[in-house]
Amino acid sequence: MAKTIAKKNTIKQNNLVDFNFPFTKKNWILIFSGIGLLILGYALMATSISKDPANNDGIWNNSLAVNIAPIILTIAYCIVIPTGIMLRDKSTESIEQI
Repeated sequence: MAKTIAKKNTIKQNNLVDFNFPFTKKNWILIFSGIGLLILGYALMATSISKDPANNDGIWNNSLAVNIAPIILTIAYCIVIPTGIMLRDKSTESIEQI
């Protein structure tokens, strides 16, 4: 009786080990670098905030906020983060097909 209980426990432990999480280290690096790009883009966009909010003349003189920040945000939202989510490891795909 004790052997069957021990055998069931080892089967349960082996099933937990066999679970493969789809994200690898490369995925997490891409996702966190995308989040870093988002923070950088929004920080650059915030540089256009004027010190005198009562004086709203409608002129944007900061090229970082007008040109560079939207490009960085678009790259982060449309390229880096989706690539980090959808990227798969080639070695695990070949194992799954067998």
